[in-house]
Amino acid sequence: MKYGSTSYLPTLITSDFENIPVALEVLKQWFATYGNRRGVAGIHLEGPFISKEKKGIHPENFVIKPTDSLLA
Repeated sequence: MKYGSTSYLPTLITSDFENIPVALEVLKQWFATYGNRRGVAGIHLEGPFISKEKKGIHPENFVIKPTDSLLA
């Protein structure tokens, strides 16, 4: 392709933390099925480990601090 987008990152905005493992599993299944032939380059997780003071539109009740267990 000479012009335009050739790939994209599906984005998961800050939400209930339980949505993150689900989204990652969907992406894992996508790559198992299609590899990188369909333009999906990965996933963009917008939070939940962001600053409450600079959260912008992100819902504050889902902004959390990272812990070892959450990151595992």
